[in-house]
Amino acid sequence: MATKKPGKIIAEIKQSAYIKWFCNNRNSIIIALLISVFITILSHPGIIYIDSYVRISFTDSLKTSIKAFLTGESALYPSSSWLTITPSFFILLSKEIVGSIILYTFTQCFLHWLLTIVFIDQLNEKQHPLWNKICLFLSPVMWAFGVYYEASVGSAIAMLAILLLIWKWRALQVRFDKVITVILIIGFSFVCFGYRANAFSIIPAVIIIVLLREKKLLARVLLSASVLLGFFVSAFLPSLLNIRVLPSYSAGFAWEIVSVIQSMEPDKQYEYIDYLDDLFGDGATAIAVQNNSYDEQGSSINGMFNSPISSMAISEGDHSTRLVKRYVKMALHEPKMFLKTKWEFISHSLGIGKPVNMYEYYYQPWDPDNEFGLNDSQQRAFYVNFFLAFMEFNSIIRRPWIMYLLSLVLILIWRFKYQGKKAPLNLYEATFLVSLFYYGAYLLNTQAFEFRYYYPSWILLFAIIIGLIPQMFFNSKRSKIITLTVCLVIIIASLAGGYKKYRETSDDIVAAIDDVDTTSTAII
Repeated sequence: MATKKPGKIIAEIKQSAYIKWFCNNRNSIIIALLISVFITILSHPGIIYIDSYVRISFTDSLKTSIKAFLTGESALYPSSSWLTITPSFFILLSKEIVGSIILYTFTQCFLHWLLTIVFIDQLNEKQHPLWNKICLFLSPVMWAFGVYYEASVGSAIAMLAILLLIWKWRALQVRFDKVITVILIIGFSFVCFGYRANAFSIIPAVIIIVLLREKKLLARVLLSASVLLGFFVSAFLPSLLNIRVLPSYSAGFAWEIVSVIQSMEPDKQYEYIDYLDDLFGDGATAIAVQNNSYDEQGSSINGMFNSPISSMAISEGDHSTRLVKRYVKMALHEPKMFLKTKWEFISHSLGIGKPVNMYEYYYQPWDPDNEFGLNDSQQRAFYVNFFLAFMEFNSIIRRPWIMYLLSLVLILIWRFKYQGKKAPLNLYEATFLVSLFYYGAYLLNTQAFEFRYYYPSWILLFAIIIGLIPQMFFNSKRSKIITLTVCLVIIIASLAGGYKKYRETSDDIVAAIDDVDTTSTAII
């Protein structure tokens, strides 16, 4: 096959849809830049929680592993991590470029805002850009999670990008654009699956979307293979660097097993009180059952971990495989108690009865900032605590089933009333499918009932709701005014309620702020 002449390649680049996209979206890019600079400075160096410090610390081991791999001596530097290591790659890159983690904070925030703005514009076909931006600007969740050092944020950004790139494939006319798109899909897939291991559950949804969206075999193969390649790179890269990523998924199965035993009547419980002892030592099951909590508002796996059944013990030998087998055996032998406990896990994950928790976002937890040389400030304390108060007041945000139900109702109305039964798959439906498959993984296996796990699905559902409201309720001037008035009242009430909740706890917050050392203002 003849190679293209340089002049033809340059001509293709000039015709690139990406260049046109940058020109057409200059305002969105500028807005995202300004917001990102502001929030990065305000929250400097970002909102960090316990696992974030582990990931920042791991960059030293990661740097050593990369050097060992490049010099062919990787076997000399084995390491392991309970958390996914992909975020540490980008944190390390930030530290190498600017000497601190601040570049990571800014980049995440910028991509978070830009891709969300662009995605919602694409959802309602750029018909209501002002409405889209106002809804995003008035959402404390958007402002808070933009600078949150949580792996789910990276996965959310990547999902938005993957959906956009797949949806735009048909519009690409030149080979240059298609090559760039394939590279971008591979890159964002690497981020999506590398940040959150549970995100692998969206692969069937993405492939279904590709098959329904594209009729040409080549397009189907290219797009599906790009997503799968990104997944395989994220899965095998740690092994190449001689880093063992511990199988955290099995911990969720252990937690459910212990919870089922805890739920049994004393006589029945006696039969299973040594169910896991052959894996973790004599008396391990009984200690775990005593320490465990699964049916309370603040329950998580941490209670069970305060026993011989610890995260490291679960990762030893073939414990992960054996735990899955024990999980299935428990389901078969004790179906009634198993299903009762499983419903407790599923219902809490969906916010039925109890909203999911907004944990691991506390202001300067355990004072570890000093250990990492991070500066703090009064405005950051207010920023974090107001968001926590807002989430506490607006517990409806922490009930996933409500957003899923609302999104589904809007999508069904949109299809049957506005599009027709035989219309092709639309972006609203594709977005809902990805959201459903992603959070479905946490219904099957989870280690806590937390909003941060739900966040990628939340932002997809939020985009659907924002996108469909103007499409369906702005049909006349009167309906538009009514809709805007109702939405404005809801937003003002939510913000006012959050601020009132913040004021109720202001004494504790002021005490926390007074403890902050604000003598140093250098950005690290």
